[in-house]
Amino acid sequence: IGSIYYIFKNKEDIFQSLILEMVQNAIAKVEEHCPGESPAYHFAASLEIELKEMEVAPIIRDVYKEGYESKLVFEHMVEQFVFLAHHIFDNTPYRATEAEYYERMLLLKGAMHACISELYFETVHDHAKSRAALLQLGLRLFHVPEAEIATIIERIAQKEALWLEIANELATRPIGE
Repeated sequence: IGSIYYIFKNKEDIFQSLILEMVQNAIAKVEEHCPGESPAYHFAASLEIELKEMEVAPIIRDVYKEGYESKLVFEHMVEQFVFLAHHIFDNTPYRATEAEYYERMLLLKGAMHACISELYFETVHDHAKSRAALLQLGLRLFHVPEAEIATIIERIAQKEALWLEIANELATRPIGE
């Protein structure tokens, strides 16, 4: 256990690194499987995979939950997701200022925390509806036109088997690979 702290500063750094790597892997998979799709589609598909990973892998769900419940980790995650938003949206019609990216990712990550928490509720919920609502929120935050949002959500739903396959692959992949 002690040797892990030669690589990471603290527990928060471990959670942050794990979550960031999972998201970067999801984005890479979307780019690999969906070339030529719009940045908005890539963004929504990446969110879908991230949420699917939490559904299929309780250990990943626990890592996310722990990370989202730490003020320090959550704050750093928002900052990292601002960086990822730059990767996806810069040089597109959806680009934003640094402050706008921060505000949008803060709201989106807060909503994602709610989706994660829902997985622990005793009351049964329709996670597919929650995922779709989160995708809609994310796309609206980036001012994607409503008609395009509807099309993206529909196309994401049509590829559910692909997202599940990717989520399962990423959930069982060793970290750092």
